[in-house]
Amino acid sequence: MVAFTGRVSFKQYIKNKPTPWGFKIWCLAEAESGYLLNFQVYTGKTTTKPQHGLGHQVVTSMMANHLGKKNSVHFDNFFSSVKLCEDLKEKTTCYGTIRPNRKGWLMPNTKQKPGEVRMVAVQWTDKRQVNILSTNADPKMMTVERRTKRGVVQVQVPKPVVQYNSAMFGVDLNDQNRSYYPVGDPGTKWWRYLSNYHVQISIINAFILVMK
Repeated sequence: MVAFTGRVSFKQYIKNKPTPWGFKIWCLAEAESGYLLNFQVYTGKTTTKPQHGLGHQVVTSMMANHLGKKNSVHFDNFFSSVKLCEDLKEKTTCYGTIRPNRKGWLMPNTKQKPGEVRMVAVQWTDKRQVNILSTNADPKMMTVERRTKRGVVQVQVPKPVVQYNSAMFGVDLNDQNRSYYPVGDPGTKWWRYLSNYHVQISIINAFILVMK
């Protein structure tokens, strides 16, 4: 979210966000460095409803130039669906938490080739229930270490959950880095805020490239 409290038709409000009012921006970032690969400004609902839902449309359009390059895309339950994973699996692997009321969850009973792993669906309860959908995961258990009040303990966690958690913070890392480089002055012109966002992203990406 890019903070903005003035008047503009596509300003969004998201409850419980650190920045509840402003411009919602979809972001695609590299997991380890936070390098921003692509972003789109959400301008609100359109007259043409996305065929497979907004989340499907956002992920496929953002990933258009990054498919078939042996990478993997991770997304949260706002975007994920069985249809999205099916459409991505021929070009890239994916991991995503999924809401239990999504269409097709759990796996539909469709024909497969012998030995084919179409998709891995994992439902696991930690402090709360976690649902993971993946096209590139081994549904085995792994031992991970966690810090608790009693010290470091070992916990059995499904491998898809571990793999999902390992690469889900690229956008958060980019947003954190961006907060260190404020540019421009507050004003009433909405386009200045988006221009400043673009400048900040350019600074952060240039810094990441230099560090590499």
